[in-house]
Amino acid sequence: MKSSDSSKTKQKDLSLFSDSLSFTDIKAPSDQPIHLKQKEKKSQKPTPPPDYLGHRKRVLNKIIEKGANALTDEELVEFLLMRVIPQRDVKPFMKALFRRFNTLHGIISADPLELQQVSGIKETGIALFKCIQSTCERITASTLKKGSILKYWDEMIDFCRIKLGSENIEHTMAIYLDHTLRVKAISELHRGTNNKTAIYPREILRDALNTNAHAVVLCHNHPSGSAYPSQADRIMTNEIKEILNQAGIRLEDHIILTQDGLFSFKMCGLLKQRPQPFNQGKTSFTLIDEPDEQK
Repeated sequence: MKSSDSSKTKQKDLSLFSDSLSFTDIKAPSDQPIHLKQKEKKSQKPTPPPDYLGHRKRVLNKIIEKGANALTDEELVEFLLMRVIPQRDVKPFMKALFRRFNTLHGIISADPLELQQVSGIKETGIALFKCIQSTCERITASTLKKGSILKYWDEMIDFCRIKLGSENIEHTMAIYLDHTLRVKAISELHRGTNNKTAIYPREILRDALNTNAHAVVLCHNHPSGSAYPSQADRIMTNEIKEILNQAGIRLEDHIILTQDGLFSFKMCGLLKQRPQPFNQGKTSFTLIDEPDEQK
């Protein structure tokens, strides 16, 4: 009697579950059947890569296929930033640099402290720009080193531009040449303020005599952004020309530079000496002409 009673009790207990629970209600450990979950994984599309990754590849292909000269200034700065800022869109940083410094030359030659103020530009980016600036200076300086012959006006302009074009104070430099336009010496004369610098004609004459120079090219920058000569620039140039002439030395040219422009006293007819001995070449500067009423 006891065994049969116990079996009846077990059957009764099971019947309590049979009304509310069926075999189909028993599921896999996951919320969904395993075979359905696997199908869903196969149907999911892969996430496309960010747009900037494709842009990096396009810029690289452009350099390989057409050369770096095919890049715009903006693309060139982008490519440089890509080397030091991985896995990010560098276009906003490039635009910020051009808004602050205006030109490629302005960016490359900018003061490191000013570069630090641009969002996204870190130490590695600043170091890269400074290395490029140094490389450009060394390349141009090699064509204008002591003993080299100046055949092209562009060679001198490029050298002066890299040395002085981005200075935020006025800075004067003199290049001393012999009768064959061979460089005898290059002298950095004076640093001034943001709108003037002191130049002493007798100091230039002394250096010209010491180097046995036959001609002198003066160059100074205008941080204000306008390459047009001031009245003080004109007076100083005439004084230097006269004192050099007394020693049989000619003032070959006086060049005023900004980041993207220049003024040549000689090309504008203000020195009134023999014809320009240099081959002009293809300067990348905007040559500012003398207004007709002031010639």
